[in-house]
Amino acid sequence: FSLWWMSLLAEKSYLKSTGILDCLRLLALRDLLKQYNPRYVELVSADLTLSEAMRLLCVSLNIGFSWNPKVLNNRSWNIRSILKKLPPVIKAPIFLVRHIIRRWPLRRVKAKDWFSDENSIFFFSYFIHLDREACISGRFYSHQWEDLPKLLHKFGKHTNWVHHFLFSPTVPDTATGIRWLKSFNMDAQNQGFHQFLDSFLNIKIVLKTLQKWFKHVCQMSWINQRLQESINNHPIGWLWPLLKQDWKSSVYGTVAIENLIWMGLINRALASIPRQRLGLYLCENQGWERAFIHLWKKHGHGQLIAVPHSLIRYWDLRYFDNQEIWHSKDALAQPLPNKIALNGNA
Repeated sequence: FSLWWMSLLAEKSYLKSTGILDCLRLLALRDLLKQYNPRYVELVSADLTLSEAMRLLCVSLNIGFSWNPKVLNNRSWNIRSILKKLPPVIKAPIFLVRHIIRRWPLRRVKAKDWFSDENSIFFFSYFIHLDREACISGRFYSHQWEDLPKLLHKFGKHTNWVHHFLFSPTVPDTATGIRWLKSFNMDAQNQGFHQFLDSFLNIKIVLKTLQKWFKHVCQMSWINQRLQESINNHPIGWLWPLLKQDWKSSVYGTVAIENLIWMGLINRALASIPRQRLGLYLCENQGWERAFIHLWKKHGHGQLIAVPHSLIRYWDLRYFDNQEIWHSKDALAQPLPNKIALNGNA
Protein backbone atom coordinates (compact mmCIF):
# COMPACT_ATOMS: atom_id res chain seq x y z
CA PHE A 1 0.00 0.00 0.00
CA SER A 2 1.28 3.45 -0.92
CA LEU A 3 0.58 6.40 1.36
CA TRP A 4 0.36 8.48 -1.83
CA TRP A 5 -3.33 7.50 -2.04
CA MET A 6 -3.93 9.21 1.31
CA SER A 7 -2.20 12.45 0.29
CA LEU A 8 -3.97 15.74 -0.35
CA LEU A 9 -2.78 15.63 -3.96
CA ALA A 10 -4.39 12.24 -4.59
CA GLU A 11 -7.53 13.18 -2.65
CA LYS A 12 -8.10 16.39 -4.67
CA SER A 13 -10.48 17.88 -2.10
CA TYR A 14 -11.32 21.56 -2.53
CA LEU A 15 -12.53 21.47 1.10
CA LYS A 16 -9.04 20.70 2.40
CA SER A 17 -6.89 22.50 -0.14
CA THR A 18 -7.38 25.84 -1.88
CA GLY A 19 -4.69 24.76 -4.33
CA ILE A 20 -7.08 22.47 -6.22
CA LEU A 21 -9.42 25.25 -7.34
CA ASP A 22 -6.50 27.63 -7.87
CA CYS A 23 -4.99 25.13 -10.30
CA LEU A 24 -8.25 25.01 -12.26
CA ARG A 25 -8.38 28.81 -12.36
CA LEU A 26 -4.80 29.02 -13.55
CA LEU A 27 -5.40 26.43 -16.27
CA ALA A 28 -8.32 28.55 -17.47
CA LEU A 29 -6.12 31.67 -17.34
CA ARG A 30 -3.49 29.91 -19.45
CA ASP A 31 -6.07 29.33 -22.18
CA LEU A 32 -7.07 33.01 -22.05
CA LEU A 33 -3.46 34.15 -22.25
CA LYS A 34 -2.92 31.93 -25.27
CA GLN A 35 -6.05 33.32 -26.88
CA TYR A 36 -5.35 37.05 -26.33
CA ASN A 37 -1.53 36.85 -26.26
CA PRO A 38 -0.87 39.93 -24.06
CA ARG A 39 2.63 41.37 -23.84
CA TYR A 40 2.48 41.94 -20.09
CA VAL A 41 0.58 40.72 -17.02
CA GLU A 42 0.44 42.39 -13.59
CA LEU A 43 -0.83 40.51 -10.52
CA VAL A 44 -2.19 42.50 -7.58
CA SER A 45 -2.41 40.06 -4.69
CA ALA A 46 -0.92 39.28 -1.29
CA ASP A 47 -0.66 35.59 -2.23
CA LEU A 48 3.02 34.68 -2.63
CA THR A 49 2.41 31.17 -3.98
CA LEU A 50 -0.04 32.48 -6.57
CA SER A 51 2.49 35.08 -7.69
CA GLU A 52 5.17 32.42 -8.15
CA ALA A 53 2.82 30.19 -10.15
CA MET A 54 1.75 33.15 -12.30
CA ARG A 55 5.37 34.14 -12.89
CA LEU A 56 6.29 30.63 -14.06
CA LEU A 57 3.21 30.50 -16.28
CA CYS A 58 4.13 33.79 -17.94
CA VAL A 59 7.72 32.65 -18.41
CA SER A 60 6.48 29.51 -20.18
CA LEU A 61 4.41 31.69 -22.55
CA ASN A 62 7.10 34.38 -23.04
CA ILE A 63 4.87 37.02 -21.43
CA GLY A 64 6.18 39.80 -19.18
CA PHE A 65 5.09 39.62 -15.52
CA SER A 66 5.15 41.82 -12.43
CA TRP A 67 3.75 41.30 -8.95
CA ASN A 68 2.18 44.07 -6.88
CA PRO A 69 1.81 42.58 -3.38
CA LYS A 70 -1.36 43.88 -1.81
CA VAL A 71 -0.61 44.94 1.78
CA LEU A 72 -3.07 43.70 4.40
CA ASN A 73 -3.41 46.33 7.13
CA ASN A 74 -5.83 44.38 9.32
CA ARG A 75 -3.56 41.42 9.96
CA SER A 76 -3.90 40.12 13.52
CA TRP A 77 -1.63 37.66 15.27
CA ASN A 78 -2.86 34.84 17.49
CA ILE A 79 -1.83 31.30 18.40
CA ARG A 80 -3.60 29.82 15.37
CA SER A 81 -1.90 32.18 12.90
CA ILE A 82 1.51 31.55 14.50
CA LEU A 83 1.07 27.76 14.31
CA LYS A 84 0.03 28.08 10.68
CA LYS A 85 3.38 29.70 9.87
CA LEU A 86 5.42 26.87 11.41
CA PRO A 87 7.20 24.42 9.08
CA PRO A 88 5.21 21.21 8.40
CA VAL A 89 7.86 19.08 10.12
CA ILE A 90 7.29 21.08 13.35
CA LYS A 91 3.49 21.15 13.09
CA ALA A 92 3.23 17.35 12.73
CA PRO A 93 4.31 16.30 16.27
CA ILE A 94 2.27 19.17 17.75
CA PHE A 95 -0.77 17.85 15.90
CA LEU A 96 -0.11 14.31 17.18
CA VAL A 97 0.11 15.42 20.82
CA ARG A 98 -3.12 17.41 20.48
CA HIS A 99 -4.85 14.48 18.77
CA ILE A 100 -3.87 12.09 21.56
CA ILE A 101 -4.90 14.46 24.37
CA ARG A 102 -8.32 15.17 22.85
CA ARG A 103 -9.15 11.58 21.91
CA TRP A 104 -7.51 9.49 24.62
CA PRO A 105 -10.76 9.44 26.71
CA LEU A 106 -12.51 7.55 23.87
CA ARG A 107 -10.51 4.48 24.86
CA ARG A 108 -12.94 4.02 27.75
CA VAL A 109 -15.45 2.42 25.37
CA LYS A 110 -14.32 -1.20 25.13
CA ALA A 111 -15.06 -3.39 22.10
CA LYS A 112 -16.32 -6.83 23.10
CA ASP A 113 -19.79 -7.52 21.70
CA TRP A 114 -19.26 -7.58 17.93
CA PHE A 115 -21.83 -9.52 15.96
CA SER A 116 -20.17 -12.42 14.12
CA ASP A 117 -23.09 -14.32 12.59
CA GLU A 118 -23.82 -14.51 8.85
CA ASN A 119 -26.53 -11.85 9.21
CA SER A 120 -24.12 -9.19 10.45
CA ILE A 121 -23.17 -6.16 8.33
CA PHE A 122 -20.27 -3.82 9.06
CA PHE A 123 -20.54 -0.02 8.80
CA PHE A 124 -17.68 2.50 8.84
CA SER A 125 -19.12 5.94 9.39
CA TYR A 126 -18.80 9.32 11.12
CA PHE A 127 -20.12 10.25 14.53
CA ILE A 128 -21.68 13.45 13.20
CA HIS A 129 -24.94 14.64 11.62
CA LEU A 130 -26.82 12.73 14.32
CA ASP A 131 -30.37 13.38 15.43
CA ARG A 132 -29.80 14.97 18.84
CA GLU A 133 -33.21 14.23 20.34
CA ALA A 134 -33.07 10.60 19.24
CA CYS A 135 -29.55 10.14 20.62
CA ILE A 136 -30.43 11.73 23.97
CA SER A 137 -33.23 9.19 24.30
CA GLY A 138 -30.77 6.36 23.58
CA ARG A 139 -31.76 5.79 19.94
CA PHE A 140 -29.09 5.93 17.23
CA TYR A 141 -30.12 7.92 14.17
CA SER A 142 -27.67 9.26 11.59
CA HIS A 143 -28.84 11.66 8.89
CA GLN A 144 -26.06 10.30 6.69
CA TRP A 145 -27.68 6.85 6.71
CA GLU A 146 -31.28 7.84 7.48
CA ASP A 147 -33.55 4.73 7.74
CA LEU A 148 -31.18 2.15 6.23
CA PRO A 149 -30.04 0.67 9.60
CA LYS A 150 -33.67 0.41 10.75
CA LEU A 151 -34.61 -1.34 7.50
CA LEU A 152 -31.75 -3.84 7.85
CA HIS A 153 -32.72 -4.65 11.44
CA LYS A 154 -36.30 -5.15 10.25
CA PHE A 155 -35.03 -7.88 7.92
CA GLY A 156 -33.13 -9.60 10.71
CA LYS A 157 -29.68 -8.14 10.09
CA HIS A 158 -27.25 -7.21 12.85
CA THR A 159 -24.96 -4.24 12.39
CA ASN A 160 -21.45 -3.51 13.63
CA TRP A 161 -20.35 0.13 13.57
CA VAL A 162 -16.98 1.87 13.76
CA HIS A 163 -17.24 5.67 13.90
CA HIS A 164 -14.81 8.48 13.24
CA PHE A 165 -15.47 10.74 16.23
CA LEU A 166 -15.87 14.38 15.17
CA PHE A 167 -16.46 17.31 17.50
CA SER A 168 -19.60 19.23 16.56
CA PRO A 169 -22.32 21.42 18.12
CA THR A 170 -24.39 18.23 18.55
CA VAL A 171 -21.52 16.29 20.15
CA PRO A 172 -19.31 19.01 21.69
CA ASP A 173 -17.09 16.71 23.78
CA THR A 174 -15.95 13.12 24.18
CA ALA A 175 -18.06 12.65 27.32
CA THR A 176 -21.26 13.17 25.32
CA GLY A 177 -20.08 10.80 22.61
CA ILE A 178 -19.16 8.08 25.11
CA ARG A 179 -22.48 8.43 26.94
CA TRP A 180 -24.49 8.14 23.75
CA LEU A 181 -22.46 5.23 22.42
CA LYS A 182 -22.94 3.26 25.61
CA SER A 183 -26.69 3.88 25.49
CA PHE A 184 -26.85 2.59 21.89
CA ASN A 185 -24.94 -0.54 22.85
CA MET A 186 -27.39 -1.32 25.65
CA ASP A 187 -29.85 -2.14 22.87
CA ALA A 188 -27.35 -3.62 20.40
CA GLN A 189 -29.79 -6.23 19.07
CA ASN A 190 -31.97 -3.46 17.62
CA GLN A 191 -29.46 -0.64 17.14
CA GLY A 192 -26.24 -2.44 16.34
CA PHE A 193 -22.97 -2.53 18.23
CA HIS A 194 -21.06 0.76 18.05
CA GLN A 195 -17.43 1.64 18.63
CA PHE A 196 -15.17 4.65 18.08
CA LEU A 197 -12.10 4.22 15.89
CA ASP A 198 -10.09 6.11 18.51
CA SER A 199 -11.03 3.54 21.15
CA PHE A 200 -8.30 1.37 19.57
CA LEU A 201 -5.65 3.99 20.35
CA ASN A 202 -2.75 2.79 22.51
CA ILE A 203 0.89 3.61 23.24
CA LYS A 204 2.13 1.05 20.71
CA ILE A 205 0.24 2.75 17.86
CA VAL A 206 1.54 6.18 18.93
CA LEU A 207 5.17 5.00 19.03
CA LYS A 208 4.86 3.19 15.71
CA THR A 209 3.33 6.31 14.16
CA LEU A 210 6.27 8.42 15.34
CA GLN A 211 8.76 5.84 14.07
CA LYS A 212 7.22 5.73 10.59
CA TRP A 213 6.86 9.50 10.44
CA PHE A 214 10.52 10.05 11.34
CA LYS A 215 11.50 7.57 8.62
CA HIS A 216 9.42 9.56 6.12
CA VAL A 217 11.13 12.80 7.10
CA CYS A 218 14.56 11.26 6.50
CA GLN A 219 13.56 9.73 3.15
CA MET A 220 11.94 12.87 1.75
CA SER A 221 15.06 15.02 2.10
CA TRP A 222 16.62 13.43 -1.01
CA ILE A 223 13.34 12.60 -2.81
CA ASN A 224 12.31 16.28 -2.84
CA GLN A 225 15.41 17.29 -4.79
CA ARG A 226 14.76 14.73 -7.55
CA LEU A 227 11.07 15.62 -7.58
CA GLN A 228 11.83 19.30 -8.12
CA GLU A 229 14.05 18.45 -11.09
CA SER A 230 11.21 16.49 -12.72
CA ILE A 231 8.69 19.28 -12.07
CA ASN A 232 10.98 21.91 -13.61
CA ASN A 233 10.94 19.93 -16.86
CA HIS A 234 7.19 19.29 -16.87
CA PRO A 235 5.02 21.29 -19.33
CA ILE A 236 2.67 22.41 -16.55
CA GLY A 237 5.25 22.51 -13.77
CA TRP A 238 4.15 26.11 -13.14
CA LEU A 239 1.23 24.68 -11.12
CA TRP A 240 3.60 23.26 -8.50
CA PRO A 241 3.78 26.37 -6.24
CA LEU A 242 0.02 25.98 -5.66
CA LEU A 243 0.43 22.34 -4.60
CA LYS A 244 3.77 22.43 -2.84
CA GLN A 245 2.40 22.98 0.67
CA ASP A 246 -0.10 20.14 0.19
CA TRP A 247 2.79 17.89 -0.79
CA LYS A 248 4.86 18.85 2.25
CA SER A 249 1.92 18.37 4.61
CA SER A 250 1.16 14.99 3.04
CA VAL A 251 4.68 13.54 3.22
CA TYR A 252 5.99 14.86 6.55
CA GLY A 253 3.44 17.34 7.94
CA THR A 254 0.15 17.07 9.82
CA VAL A 255 -1.61 15.14 7.06
CA ALA A 256 1.21 12.58 6.98
CA ILE A 257 1.17 11.93 10.72
CA GLU A 258 -2.65 11.84 10.80
CA ASN A 259 -2.66 9.29 7.97
CA LEU A 260 -0.12 7.13 9.79
CA ILE A 261 -2.13 7.09 13.00
CA TRP A 262 -5.27 6.27 11.00
CA MET A 263 -3.42 3.34 9.44
CA GLY A 264 -2.54 2.04 12.89
CA LEU A 265 -6.06 2.49 14.28
CA ILE A 266 -7.87 0.96 11.30
CA ASN A 267 -5.44 -1.95 11.20
CA ARG A 268 -6.01 -2.75 14.87
CA ALA A 269 -9.78 -2.36 14.53
CA LEU A 270 -10.13 -4.66 11.53
CA ALA A 271 -7.75 -7.22 13.03
CA SER A 272 -9.79 -7.43 16.24
CA ILE A 273 -13.32 -7.85 14.86
CA PRO A 274 -14.77 -11.18 13.67
CA ARG A 275 -14.68 -11.70 9.90
CA GLN A 276 -17.38 -9.59 8.27
CA ARG A 277 -19.04 -10.91 5.11
CA LEU A 278 -20.25 -7.48 4.03
CA GLY A 279 -19.07 -3.96 4.76
CA LEU A 280 -20.41 -0.51 3.90
CA TYR A 281 -18.66 2.81 4.36
CA LEU A 282 -19.55 6.44 3.70
CA CYS A 283 -17.78 7.31 0.47
CA GLU A 284 -16.38 10.82 0.13
CA ASN A 285 -13.09 9.55 -1.36
CA GLN A 286 -11.11 10.86 1.58
CA GLY A 287 -7.60 9.59 2.20
CA TRP A 288 -8.50 7.33 5.13
CA GLU A 289 -10.93 5.41 2.91
CA ARG A 290 -8.06 4.08 0.78
CA ALA A 291 -6.32 2.76 3.91
CA PHE A 292 -9.57 1.21 5.11
CA ILE A 293 -10.16 -0.58 1.77
CA HIS A 294 -6.60 -1.93 1.75
CA LEU A 295 -6.73 -3.15 5.35
CA TRP A 296 -10.25 -4.56 4.98
CA LYS A 297 -8.96 -6.85 2.23
CA LYS A 298 -5.69 -7.56 4.03
CA HIS A 299 -7.56 -8.98 7.03
CA GLY A 300 -9.73 -11.23 4.86
CA HIS A 301 -13.11 -9.57 5.23
CA GLY A 302 -15.79 -9.95 2.53
CA GLN A 303 -17.48 -7.69 0.00
CA LEU A 304 -17.05 -3.94 0.49
CA ILE A 305 -19.54 -1.35 -0.80
CA ALA A 306 -18.81 2.38 -1.02
CA VAL A 307 -21.89 4.48 -0.27
CA PRO A 308 -21.92 8.15 -1.38
CA HIS A 309 -24.41 9.85 0.95
CA SER A 310 -25.12 12.89 -1.23
CA LEU A 311 -25.25 14.06 -4.83
CA ILE A 312 -21.94 14.31 -6.65
CA ARG A 313 -21.12 18.00 -6.97
CA TYR A 314 -19.82 19.46 -10.22
CA TRP A 315 -16.05 19.98 -10.10
CA ASP A 316 -15.75 18.00 -6.86
CA LEU A 317 -12.63 16.25 -8.11
CA ARG A 318 -12.58 13.76 -5.23
CA TYR A 319 -15.07 11.72 -7.25
CA PHE A 320 -13.20 11.87 -10.56
CA ASP A 321 -10.15 9.78 -11.46
CA ASN A 322 -8.24 8.91 -14.57
CA GLN A 323 -9.59 5.62 -15.96
CA GLU A 324 -6.09 4.15 -15.85
CA ILE A 325 -6.22 4.31 -12.05
CA TRP A 326 -9.34 2.14 -11.96
CA HIS A 327 -7.90 -0.44 -14.35
CA SER A 328 -4.37 -0.56 -12.95
CA LYS A 329 -3.03 -3.98 -11.89
CA ASP A 330 0.04 -2.53 -10.18
CA ALA A 331 0.80 -3.84 -6.69
CA LEU A 332 0.65 -0.28 -5.36
CA ALA A 333 -2.47 0.71 -7.31
CA GLN A 334 -5.24 2.68 -5.60
CA PRO A 335 -7.35 0.35 -3.41
CA LEU A 336 -10.92 0.12 -4.69
CA PRO A 337 -14.17 -1.19 -3.16
CA ASN A 338 -15.98 -4.15 -4.72
CA LYS A 339 -19.05 -2.06 -5.51
CA ILE A 340 -20.28 1.53 -5.39
CA ALA A 341 -23.88 2.16 -4.33
CA LEU A 342 -25.79 4.65 -6.48
CA ASN A 343 -28.27 7.22 -5.20
CA GLY A 344 -29.30 8.47 -8.64
CA ASN A 345 -28.86 8.00 -12.37
CA ALA A 346 -25.35 6.94 -13.36
